[in-house]
Amino acid sequence: MEKSEIELEHQRRWQAMSPVEKVARSAAMLAWTRQQMAIRIRNADPSLSDEEVTHLKK
Repeated sequence: MEKSEIELEHQRRWQAMSPVEKVARSAAMLAWTRQQMAIRIRNADPSLSDEEVTHLKK
């Protein structure tokens, strides 16, 4: 299966990044994912404290 233009552009940009940039981007994506998980956890159980939500995220 051929890659779409979007996939090719993503691959090109990823390959153009330095290792440091790749790690920084990955860390930012992980932080965003954890934030989204915390929002969903809090929506599912609003009675949880910040500490409990933080513990569940790790």
